[in-house]
Amino acid sequence: AQAIGAHRMIDGRVARSGSVGDMGCFSFFPTKNLGCYGDGGMVSVADNPEFAQRVKNLRVHGAGKTYFHEEVGINSRLDALQAAILRVRLRHLEGWNEERRIVAERYMTLFAEKGLSHRRRSLREDAMSTISMSFARRGATSFRSSSTSAA
Repeated sequence: AQAIGAHRMIDGRVARSGSVGDMGCFSFFPTKNLGCYGDGGMVSVADNPEFAQRVKNLRVHGAGKTYFHEEVGINSRLDALQAAILRVRLRHLEGWNEERRIVAERYMTLFAEKGLSHRRRSLREDAMSTISMSFARRGATSFRSSSTSAA
C-alpha cells in the first residue's frame, strides 16, 4: 500500500518495490507516502514486453492501434496536474521514508520494552527502507497475542 521507495536485499542485490515479479502496482492516493491530490496510480513492468504492451493498451480503452480496440480497457492515464504534483513530491520521498522508518523504530523499541513485540532485529538489519501500515497491523496482532496469553 505504501511501498514506493522500499527496498530489500534479495539474493545479494538490492530489489526495489515494484521490481520483484512480473508487475508491480502503486497507488498515489493522497494519504500514501507519495500521494497526489486526486486519484492516481502506476503499474511497473519488469522486462516483459508483452505485459508492458498489454498495460499500455488497457490504459487507453484497450486500443493497441488508434481507434481499434482489441479488448475492453479503461481511460486511466494520470492527468498533467497530478503528474506535476507527484514530480515535486518525489524529490522529498527518501527523506519522508527515512522519517517514517525512525518513527517505526521508536514504536518497535517501545513495544519491545513492554513485551508487546516478538521482533528482535531492527529495520536496518532487515534491509528495509520503508515501513508501512503493515507495521501497525503487526503491532496490533502482537498486542492481542500478548494480552490474550497473559489472561
